[in-house]
Amino acid sequence: MTTERVPDPWQDYRKRRRWARLAFLLVPCALSAGTLWSTTVTALLVVISGAACISAVRFVESWQCPRCGRAFFRRGRTHNSFAKRCMHCALPKWTHPDSMPNAADAPLPNRASWV
Repeated sequence: MTTERVPDPWQDYRKRRRWARLAFLLVPCALSAGTLWSTTVTALLVVISGAACISAVRFVESWQCPRCGRAFFRRGRTHNSFAKRCMHCALPKWTHPDSMPNAADAPLPNRASWV
């Protein structure tokens, strides 16, 4: 008897979050480079690391919910990087989409509970 392993739907989110943390670690490295190199090089490194941070946040926030397939952390023009539930279907973070009943018909919780 073989048991098939169900892929973890949150694995991609974990990978994106790790890349974002790495991007945020670049900022102190770029700032400390000012003691080694000229201010022009340091300024360039700070701008590049800042752009990497902005891109990393956008990369994490564009992750799609495993249940509804829409952006987990965004809804229209609003976004919440610390949301504990999907902004569309209210799937709790780290929950397997098959373990919860379909909440598509249920009303969305108020915005305070997404935090």
